[in-house]
Amino acid sequence: MANITYPGFQPYRRSGGLRIGYRRARVLTNNTLAIGLNDAVIIDTNGDTLRASTTTTAVSSVSGGASFVDTNGVRVGAKSLPAATLYTSTGNTPDNASFVFVVDNSLEVDYVATIIGSPTRGSMNKNVPFVAGAPSNGLSTQTLTLTGVNTTATLPFRIQDFYEAADNDQDVANPRVICKINAGMWEPALSASAGT
Repeated sequence: MANITYPGFQPYRRSGGLRIGYRRARVLTNNTLAIGLNDAVIIDTNGDTLRASTTTTAVSSVSGGASFVDTNGVRVGAKSLPAATLYTSTGNTPDNASFVFVVDNSLEVDYVATIIGSPTRGSMNKNVPFVAGAPSNGLSTQTLTLTGVNTTATLPFRIQDFYEAADNDQDVANPRVICKINAGMWEPALSASAGT
């Protein structure tokens, strides 16, 4: 049975059995890249949240939806934020700013993601990059990849285990796995934030 590629990094559970929460994060006006549901995201040097596109460096969290003002001046909630979404106000939290809702306490959350390749039990507890891609129909197309699997601390995700599901064949290519953010932008991760 061939495995189905699932979109992005789906929040699965939080350490200690606590619920998964989300917080609002501002996005740069005229954002270059669309941000899809379950996309890995980063924080830039201005404190804005952007879709992660460098696949071998730290990520801050995972997107869980968006809120923005559309071309009719109406604030909408959506599963994704389109590219080039504009707002003109300034300040830290302008009324017409664009936001994504990101997983809070992202380093404590386990995610389910498709991994490109054929992992084995020996792949567990190894760090991996991800494959970047533009969202499709508002859903992330990002996946993990075994290309570059290593114990390198700066790779963004760590494979923890196979995901147990009837439609996930662990013995064929591209199964879903449980993973964690390995190189994150929040403490106690690698301190890859832009701050000094």
